[in-house]
Amino acid sequence: MAMIKCRECGQLISDKAARCPRCGCPSMRMSEQTQYQRYDTPPPARNDHGGGNRPNNNLLYAIIAGLLVIIAGGAFFWYNSSKQEQKIQQMMDQVAKTEENTPTKGEEAAQQTPESTVQEAKQEVKQEAKQEVQVVQPAPKPQPAATYTPPRSYSLSGILNGDYVTFELYPNGSSSVSGVFTNYTINVAFNVSGTLTDSKMSLRSVNHGKWRFRASRHGGSYRGTCTNGSSTYSFEVQ
Repeated sequence: MAMIKCRECGQLISDKAARCPRCGCPSMRMSEQTQYQRYDTPPPARNDHGGGNRPNNNLLYAIIAGLLVIIAGGAFFWYNSSKQEQKIQQMMDQVAKTEENTPTKGEEAAQQTPESTVQEAKQEVKQEAKQEVQVVQPAPKPQPAATYTPPRSYSLSGILNGDYVTFELYPNGSSSVSGVFTNYTINVAFNVSGTLTDSKMSLRSVNHGKWRFRASRHGGSYRGTCTNGSSTYSFEVQ
């Protein structure tokens, strides 16, 4: 074993030491071995199963797959086109057969019997004779003047003392009406009768207390008061 100086710090070290124990610099012999291995040692064998510089075949596979897709699409398009041409030809053949089997107007006229032709001529003569004869129609009778028909029912709804109420009234004559009064808030209903005109209302209850409704028309609604004994309420219905 020989002693050599470190090329960095000058410390004496063994020629077999890999590095200087003082500064860590590689020894001269280790540097020579590394240089020898770098320039004289042949490169390691390439592993063909992974890594390396093997050619990339992905592009070739992609081109082949694209060509196959194009060929398949062209075959499918040609097959559909041939099918459509066959259908069109079949439809044209059917139309031609239908035209051959359908008689023309001249053929239909030729197929008519002489008897049918005579009957048609007689009918034409009769129609012309009817058109020549002028028939005097009697004057229409004068219609009586329209009479007033009262409506079958009156439906009035509104508010009475904050409650939702309705009147369903039916005419009994000129202005006489009868019907049902309903208070939906307190769920009460009873029969009423009286008079109803375009300007006034006067109704009273039938066999249900002493309810009386008196109102006059203002615009499109009837406004007035409702009395039940000593109680009086205002109401408005339309």
